[in-house]
Amino acid sequence: MLRMLSWRLCALVPSIVLLSFVVFLALHLIPGDPAVAYLSASQLPITEEAIERVTIELGLDRTVWEQYASWVSSALMMDFGTSYMTGEPVIEEFLFYFPATVELSFWAFLIVILAVIGLGSASAYYRKTWVDYSSRLFFNCWCISTFILAWVFIALCILDDTRDFPVREQRHCRTLRIACFDTRNSLHCDL
Repeated sequence: MLRMLSWRLCALVPSIVLLSFVVFLALHLIPGDPAVAYLSASQLPITEEAIERVTIELGLDRTVWEQYASWVSSALMMDFGTSYMTGEPVIEEFLFYFPATVELSFWAFLIVILAVIGLGSASAYYRKTWVDYSSRLFFNCWCISTFILAWVFIALCILDDTRDFPVREQRHCRTLRIACFDTRNSLHCDL
């Protein structure tokens, strides 16, 4: 048992490194210039000089490997930088919201455990009845990935006849349209 646990812990380190690298590379594939997005979020004028200054300030002029190495070394020291929105250190904001996240997770876990035990017991006791089939349907629906469910909700919002889906930037509009295979001009933006 202890040997298996130590093996799993050793396998965790390369998994975390690989996952962090894949996420880091995926963030670089997002369309648009991060310097322009930073200036827009900060409500600063977007000029060539400002873009160049922010590019150097954020280290975007370095190679992807140098950026990743810099990020990893900072992350190992628990320095995740400052928030673009508030200007506060990210670790302070994380620690501020973490207790609420733990509380929400605890209550969600408790509700799920009670539902699983109750419906599982009822399903086992009333086997091959409407109770059993209903609980199976409930569990199968519960297990739908939240990622897929989120795309369904986005598609419903985009394809809604009211056409009031709040989109602020054209880049988001194009991304949502492509993701939901919406060929109509149903969003408030010019492509």
